[in-house]
Amino acid sequence: GSLSPGLCGGSASGKTTVANKIIEALDVPWVVLLSMDCFYKVLNKEQQELAAHNEYNFDHPDAFDFDLLISVLRKLKKGKSVKVPVYDFTTHSRRKEWKTIYGANVIVFEGILSFANKELLK
Repeated sequence: GSLSPGLCGGSASGKTTVANKIIEALDVPWVVLLSMDCFYKVLNKEQQELAAHNEYNFDHPDAFDFDLLISVLRKLKKGKSVKVPVYDFTTHSRRKEWKTIYGANVIVFEGILSFANKELLK
C-alpha cells in the first residue's frame, strides 16, 4: 500500500499549508491531499438551526462521517480511485458533484480530528 502521514490541529492552525509544504518537499510523483473537512455529516433541520446561530459543534467527532472517511482512505491506500464529497459550509450539506481522487504513492491526510478515531488510526 501507500504511505499515509497524518496532520492534526485546530481550526486555522495551518494544517493545509503544512500539508502542501510536505507535498512540495517530498518531491515524489503521485501525492494526494485528503482533507477531513470533506467528511462533515449532512446536518438535519435541528442541527442546521444550531449552526445558523453558531451553536453547532463542528469540532466534535460526531460531526464527521468516519465510516465514509475510513472506507475512502482504505480504497486510496489500495491504489483505487475514489469519489470524495465536497462539503458546502454555507448550506451545511454536500454538493451534488463529488470530486474524484486517484490512488497515489503518498496520501497526506489532514484534519482537526485526524487522530480521534481508532479505526482511522489503523
